[in-house]
Amino acid sequence: MKKVLLSLVAFLMVFNTINAEEVEVLENDKEVTETVLTTNVEETNTTDTSNDVKEETEEYEWAAIQPGSTKTSDGIKVDYDYKGKFKDENKKSYFLFTLVYTIPEDYKEETLVINPDIFEVIGWAQDEGKAPYILPSYTLKINITIINNSKYNYDYDKNSFVVYPYTADELEEIGYKRLPSDQKLFNGEDVTELQQYVRTNNEALKALGLKSKDMSNENIDKKLKELNYTGIEDLAKYYLDFFNDFYGYGKNGKDKVTKLSDFTIEEIAKGIFGGYTTNYKEDNTELIALHFDFLYNYAMGLSLDNEEINDKNQNEYNIGDYMREETKGDKKIEENIGNLETKTEKDIDMNFHFSGPLLGNTYQRYKLTGHAHLSYTAEKGKVIAKYIDVKGNVISEDIITTGMVNNDYRTNAKSFKDYELIKVEGSETGLYTSEDIVVTYIYEFVGGTGGDDVPNTGINTNNILEVTTTLSMITLVSAIILRKRFN
Repeated sequence: MKKVLLSLVAFLMVFNTINAEEVEVLENDKEVTETVLTTNVEETNTTDTSNDVKEETEEYEWAAIQPGSTKTSDGIKVDYDYKGKFKDENKKSYFLFTLVYTIPEDYKEETLVINPDIFEVIGWAQDEGKAPYILPSYTLKINITIINNSKYNYDYDKNSFVVYPYTADELEEIGYKRLPSDQKLFNGEDVTELQQYVRTNNEALKALGLKSKDMSNENIDKKLKELNYTGIEDLAKYYLDFFNDFYGYGKNGKDKVTKLSDFTIEEIAKGIFGGYTTNYKEDNTELIALHFDFLYNYAMGLSLDNEEINDKNQNEYNIGDYMREETKGDKKIEENIGNLETKTEKDIDMNFHFSGPLLGNTYQRYKLTGHAHLSYTAEKGKVIAKYIDVKGNVISEDIITTGMVNNDYRTNAKSFKDYELIKVEGSETGLYTSEDIVVTYIYEFVGGTGGDDVPNTGINTNNILEVTTTLSMITLVSAIILRKRFN
């Protein structure tokens, strides 16, 4: 059932994968089993700090600045719905959601903010039992429609479109506490309970001699201490050592990596986050941050309009890039919903895609949050009132006013001593338009003889004095020279 209200509440969209120990069945009915890493790796005792370790770069590849929080302008109504599953012209399936933003007739603000609730509408549909949980390779299409019932035209503010996750403060407001750690996510935010994921039985944990049902913090802590690690708090450090060895780093001229994020995308997806789910949540904040950053900067993408998005290119539309590249998405936004003219309706599709090959069981029941943001400014017009005499001399400075297109304007005549208004060219009242409006007031001198001493001709009389003086000096000098030559 369609619902109408001022704004969507903070629903969380839920990602899902295959259940532990099951085989994933994709839409084309082709079964795909998880890639199993079978290389035998010897247990390591400590982190290798030899000279063959690559220097750690200070700048994090996925680092981005978290935008400030905004909200849809007061008075804007949102109408949202879930339409179901469809197939496009290429017979590719997608799930369709709609968001309709209506600018009411009485909206009079110069600025307009619309934050498309693209995450919330999916979460709402899932919560209502209408939409399925997200599976790898799914595409979710959210059609955004903006109806402008106001009398004003609104132009898109260039570079204002951005997509970004919730802040830690926002997550705490809806019940997800910060985890005790100095670890930061790619957007500089603290790690919270929301980002926790289900631990999987990857090859590193299997190498400890533990079965899936035994991969608890207590058991892992004991095994790591036997290998001379501090304990469970060194789990990320152990993963770094293990997967360096597992993937052959430090051998045959291949430098070791110093950060988990420096492993290849495949190694992160199939190695660190590979395997089937256990019954335990991960609470190592370094691993939680990597898991979150990997999803928002590579494995999940959001394209606009007719931009094709699939398993091969979703990384080109990752959320992090919308935060790092201020112009990303602008072209499509401007083409489709860039100019909101009065009494018009415009729309654009926003298309989520979740990588099939890269998102495994570790994302089962994982909850996603985020915001999108667009801002607009009302189109403005200019009215110029001019005051001149019949000879074209300016008798007073122009009066220039600006206002929102379709708002009323009014210009006024002025009174000048010894002058009478005889004509007005242009409309003294009307509506501001996108083009400049000029209203000219023309006066005639009626003060007796003369009429050259206008109140303000716009010409600097000091310049006239300087010109006259200069000409006099030239004449005097010429006369002196002539006398000298002819005497």
